[in-house]
Amino acid sequence: MKSIFYWSPYLTNVGSVYAVMESAISLRKFSKTFEPYIIDSCGEFESFKDYLDQNKIKIVNLHKFKYFKILPQTGFIQSRISFTIIFLISFIPLLMLLKRKKPEYMMIYLLTSLPLSLNYFFNLKTKMILRISGFPKMTFVRLNFWKRVLNKIYLVICPTISTENDLSKLNIAEAKKIKTLYDPVINIRKIARLKNEEIEKKYKEKKFILAIGRLTEQKNFKFLVSCFKNISEKYKELNLIIIGEGEDKVKLEKISKSLNIDKKVHLIGFQKNYFKFLKKCECFILSSLWENPGFVLIDAAATNTPILSSDCKNGPVEILEGEKGGHLFQSNDKKNFLYKFDIFMNADKKSIYRKKIFSKKKIHLFTRYNHYKNLNKLIF
Repeated sequence: MKSIFYWSPYLTNVGSVYAVMESAISLRKFSKTFEPYIIDSCGEFESFKDYLDQNKIKIVNLHKFKYFKILPQTGFIQSRISFTIIFLISFIPLLMLLKRKKPEYMMIYLLTSLPLSLNYFFNLKTKMILRISGFPKMTFVRLNFWKRVLNKIYLVICPTISTENDLSKLNIAEAKKIKTLYDPVINIRKIARLKNEEIEKKYKEKKFILAIGRLTEQKNFKFLVSCFKNISEKYKELNLIIIGEGEDKVKLEKISKSLNIDKKVHLIGFQKNYFKFLKKCECFILSSLWENPGFVLIDAAATNTPILSSDCKNGPVEILEGEKGGHLFQSNDKKNFLYKFDIFMNADKKSIYRKKIFSKKKIHLFTRYNHYKNLNKLIF
């Protein structure tokens, strides 16, 4: 069996964390060639140990001391400090691990600078595969770093075709090395079970639209709350529920209070099971400024939920194929959002049904088996 290591140190439960685990599980379930391992740099995967054990995924501990819980985990500056600490403390142990174990492949998701640097400066036998997480902001430093280190990389895999095309134009690596690979984020059986769980009584009788994600600038919930002021005046029965935690919570509460809609805007925090809310809502709204591809959008499609999404880069337009799978509005454009919301609210049932069926068919691309099958093609 050939070993394949996964490297993805994280601070908060972003979508990439689940993409890592599900990718490893897909190989464990379907592959007779590869043995997947997840590297735990500082204790970040401890909370998922039971889930990984159930799926027979082995964890490689880089350190005996688990310092994950004492790292600052929120805020731009704090998170940069934490990742710098992980980089410095993990440099030698990761190098020694790769030299000792010599895995055939290494999938790099987060804190990519460390394994990319090791691969560039040292004569490692492992084939490095950079997985683009999120929509990459091409700063001067990142662009020049990638142009230098990606010459020695085996593959760059992108979560969407649009991202593959964008990166190919930058000439950061040979075009033949840049490929699209959809993440295995859909578990139909799990979703079928979770969406049928009983929703809390205080939300059961409410008619609501739904947004899900970390309360950060990227998700653009300040824009959504501002737009909801207009929506609530026209559709008085509607509430807005936002699921998620993050640094913008206080700002969102202040905005909703200043607009006098705080009784109808419900910030309900992290929910382990948000599928029961997706099933109950009138529609799911993705207001993001960027997504790549947008895992919650895929979850909404899997739950058979009508979708109203911004046309931000790089996932929604590709997943929905324009407006075949949902309604799209111009990103961060209030006038266009309210116009498209009215179109959705007045759409006939047949039109909404056709869009739901289209999006549900499209998400087969994001299953474990499809991911395994295409990853297997890429690395052979």
